[in-house]
Parts: sequence; C-alpha cells; structure tokens
Amino acid sequence: MERYRRIKRKKRIKKLKIFLILTLLILMIYGLNIVNKTVKKLSYLDNTNIIHYDLNSNMLDFFRRDLYYRFQDA
Repeated sequence: MERYRRIKRKKRIKKLKIFLILTLLILMIYGLNIVNKTVKKLSYLDNTNIIHYDLNSNMLDFFRRDLYYRFQDA
C-alpha cells in the first residue's frame, strides 16, 4: 500500500515540475513580447525585434540571430 502511495506521489511531483516549467516558459515568452512591443514603440534599437517567431517558415529570430528549427513527422 505504501509503495503505491510513494509511486503516486512521485508521479504527482513530476507532473507538477513539468507544469511549473511550462508555465514559467510561457510567462517568459509573454514578457519578452511585451518588452519587444515597448522597444518598438519607443524606438530604442535599430533592429527592434528582440524576439520574433514565424511558424510558417520555422524560424526564430532571437536578438538578431536567426535560429531555424525543424519538426519531424512522428
């Protein structure tokens, strides 16, 4: 009985960690988008894109560096 409780507790903790990491990642992206809009509005930088992502061409532009990513079909 205790073994099953321990296993369930470990699974719960693992799910909570994944949820927290995803939540923090979403909040970070949202915050960067707000900062990006503010920089564009106030014209602080020559290239105003701090973060820009284009899902059609699978491109992520982060601090003026183009990062290409590819999703493979499963």
